[in-house]
Amino acid sequence: MMSSIPKSCLHEIEKIQRAFIWGDSEEGRKAHMIGWNQVTLPKDLGGWETEVYGPKCFACWGIGNGTQISFWEDVWIDKKLRLRQVVETIPDDKRDWRLCNAVTEAGTWNYEELEQFLPGNLIMKLVFQMPPHADNGPDVPLWPGERMGNFSVATAYQQDLDWDAVWATTCYWRNQRVHETNYTSQWKPWSFILNLVNEYKNTKHARETEQHCQKELKDIRWICPARGWVCLNTDGNTSAYMAEVWGLYEGLSMARNLGLERLEVQVDSEVLVKVTKKDGTGCTMSWNIMKKIRDLLLELDCEVRIKHIFREGNRCADALANMGCNQDVAWMTYQEPPFELLQVLTDDFRGVSFPRLVSV
Repeated sequence: MMSSIPKSCLHEIEKIQRAFIWGDSEEGRKAHMIGWNQVTLPKDLGGWETEVYGPKCFACWGIGNGTQISFWEDVWIDKKLRLRQVVETIPDDKRDWRLCNAVTEAGTWNYEELEQFLPGNLIMKLVFQMPPHADNGPDVPLWPGERMGNFSVATAYQQDLDWDAVWATTCYWRNQRVHETNYTSQWKPWSFILNLVNEYKNTKHARETEQHCQKELKDIRWICPARGWVCLNTDGNTSAYMAEVWGLYEGLSMARNLGLERLEVQVDSEVLVKVTKKDGTGCTMSWNIMKKIRDLLLELDCEVRIKHIFREGNRCADALANMGCNQDVAWMTYQEPPFELLQVLTDDFRGVSFPRLVSV
């Protein structure tokens, strides 16, 4: 008769491994001269290839209620990162954490507790990540790969991918792997393939733009919507895609409470406009926020249209986003335009334009 080893025993085995390699003992801890992710990395990639006995999972998740996502083992905070890779000492009482365990009763990230063992750069990533909540529905695996992190056609076909790009980037890689005797295998091939796909798509788009698009100088200004429409301009306080997504989400949340009949949303992120219209996610981190945005669009009892505008025509939202970088409060409502915005509003009212090279 055989049975699986209890998870608590697996954790104790790994704890002994760590203590042996790092020289830790009951008397105290020594300086860790090598990270645990380097210890478990394959030898052909420069690691020690030490066998880890704990559960292995490389699933890339879209956050729902947080009950299915392993806080340490799964990919959820960044598309290439598991927290176990960067946190050398995991608190014993938190080894079995699910993502929902990292949230307070009020539904916010438990920063006070998380700051005790997560580095500052990861805490900043949490600022852009919407916490799990029971109302968000179940967690959704976006790219599972296989149990050991290998690429699988069966699992890949479940994903919404550009398959022309996938095959264009993987056939050569596969032929090398099969026919070349000195070929060095990739660590987590599914992640390697996705990176190749993104590089291929970006290069293809750049070449098509150069070959088929001409540019001309145009005057760009803010365009007032048609009579009867209310305009919502959104922007993020950084150039990051996640900041743009949050700007759209907060703007639509505010518009929902105003009882509008027609709403025109102007966004200076062309990627975000395309993702919103084509029912995509944009990136792993934005999956749950994009889900909330689509729910808001359905809840809005009005006609909504979303348009892309250039940054020169979105100067008011851009100025407010920059002002938000210096605020200590999460939300601020102005009854009158702030002084810093008066000149920009005047320029928009007068129709002041700015030159920009635009593809035609």
